[in-house]
Order: sequence, then structure tokens, then C-alpha cells
Amino acid sequence: MRNLIVLTIALLLVIPMTVQADEPPAHGNYHAGWGMNPNNWNAVSGSYNSGLALYDPDGGQGSGGNWVVGYDGSFDPEYIQYAEITLDLWVELYMVQTYRYTSYQWHRIGNNAEDICFIIEGTLESNERLQCSLTPGSQPMSHLWFVEGAFGGGSDIPLTWEARWGDGHDFPDPDDPPAWQPKDYTNVSVIIPKCDHWFQFRGCFHIDYHIDDGHYSLTMAGCPGPTL
Repeated sequence: MRNLIVLTIALLLVIPMTVQADEPPAHGNYHAGWGMNPNNWNAVSGSYNSGLALYDPDGGQGSGGNWVVGYDGSFDPEYIQYAEITLDLWVELYMVQTYRYTSYQWHRIGNNAEDICFIIEGTLESNERLQCSLTPGSQPMSHLWFVEGAFGGGSDIPLTWEARWGDGHDFPDPDDPPAWQPKDYTNVSVIIPKCDHWFQFRGCFHIDYHIDDGHYSLTMAGCPGPTL
């Protein structure tokens, strides 16, 4: 039992801790909180009036220094307490993601063996570092999955993946730098720093000579998320 308790404590110590900043207030028709207002806005509020103040060269109490207000002849004068003036800026975490194409289709007769490669590419703009990933639908991204054939079954087609990214919005040619990085189908992703960048995911598959007729398919999605 003692060993189990020690292990539990050790695991708790390595869990990353994040601090959530004070959330912005409600404004207009939008609720309070992060991600609740897509608009830029400015607001001012509050006011202050010291009232008649006299300068006491021998005084010096409170945030107002030597200024006396409401003096009634006693030996305990009231000194000014200035109102705080506060400045608050809230900046939302935002991103804009694009994809150049979202549908890729091929048609073959089946009388030739060949390798087919495709590039899923897009851009990402954000004020935070993001992990840009391809995420699977109902099936893993390891294969083009056989759906149906004219008169019988077929075999799923294996997929391989690579990824890379760079600065700006201009896509490089496939053979130009930067180098492609191999990716496992369970983690087709790149970590992209803030500001404006392009990203590319390249997938490849092989069609055998006289491959089984039919329809082969895979559905995915693209998802950027903040990184710790």
C-alpha cells in the first residue's frame, strides 16, 4: 500500500499546470469569459471628484499626500484617498485555418501498377503556437479502406504519411526544402509557432497490377489545437 501511495504522488508531480488568466467581462450582447466575444471593443467607466482640497505642508497621509478635504477644525484632518485608475487589456486566443483542397479523387482502370501521392496543404494564422493535425473519422488513417466491389471483396490499401511546415502563405514545390518528416498514421501533425505559416501533409499509397475493382475510401478532418 505504501508503494502505491508513493507512485500516485510521483505521477501527480509531473502533470503540467496551466494558469487561466482573468476572463474578460460581458460586453454588449456577449457573455463574460474567454472565447465569448468575437469583436474588438473599448469601454470606460467610473469617475472621481476630490471635492475642495487644501494643502497641508505639515501633513502627508494617504495616497493623496498633503491634501486635506472636509477639514472641520479638529486635530484629525481627513486627507485625500485617490481612486484607483485601472487599465485592463484582454487579448483572445484566435486562429484562421485554410485548406487548399478538401476532396481528392482518382479513377483507374486497374491495368497498371503505380504509386500515387497527394498533398493536403493549407495555412494557419494564430497568436499562439498550435499543433495542426489530421484527425481520423470512423476509421484509422492507416489505409484507404475497401468499401465495395462490383462482384466481390477487396483488400484495404496501406497509406504512408509525411508532414512539414514553413513561414508565410506560399507553398513550396514538393521536392524543395524544407525536408519532409515521416509520420505515424496515429500522429499526422506538426507543431507550428504563432503568426502566419503554411503546412503540408503528404500521403502515398501503391496500386498493385490488377488490383481488385471497387471503391476505396478514407474520411479525415483537420484540427489545430493549442499546445502546452
